[in-house]
Amino acid sequence: RLRKPIKDVPVWADNHVLAPGDTLQVHASFPANVSSGRLFIMKGNEKIVNVPYDLPVFPGGAFNADYYNANAPQEAHSRSIYVAGYSSTDEYIGRSVYSVGKPSAIHNAMIPAEPAWTDSVSFKARAFSPLPILSMTCKVRTDSVGTTINWIELPMQASLADSTLFETSSKLSPQRTGKEIFYKYVLTTAEGVAESYLESYMTR
Repeated sequence: RLRKPIKDVPVWADNHVLAPGDTLQVHASFPANVSSGRLFIMKGNEKIVNVPYDLPVFPGGAFNADYYNANAPQEAHSRSIYVAGYSSTDEYIGRSVYSVGKPSAIHNAMIPAEPAWTDSVSFKARAFSPLPILSMTCKVRTDSVGTTINWIELPMQASLADSTLFETSSKLSPQRTGKEIFYKYVLTTAEGVAESYLESYMTR
């Protein structure tokens, strides 16, 4: 039987906001049985822009990889950081994000992790910005089959323990089973607005 990848491996970078030509230094923490890993850099459409190759995972699970941001577009943009690690029996994956010339945000978690039709849902995201973040919201679309797009805006607050981690201060109301819910994160700084990639989940 095909085994699903094990998600939510911790992934982080030395700097999540780069200048053109900077080197992105990525780190991950795998279980001790993982022997090799790969770094994937992706556009929003999941097109891979680097050349992934196997790198060793150190005893204890530490993984390090560099990506030289040489041929990046000159305009501001974001890229997904996707790391995969391999043991003899399992694949482990984790994600983060970086940006060039603008802030960036990425989904971190939902509470509960797999919402059912009876659940109200909170959202967590990580945000990275060279300037102070003035506000951050989670925008949720619940009318995924309609022709008119109506966004529900859930305000977010920064964690006292981790200034890059934000959580919604109100919850999305329960949604019917089988409904696809789209969401994204929007942050505001003195220079303007930045958005995360659009993601979705299916209500159980």
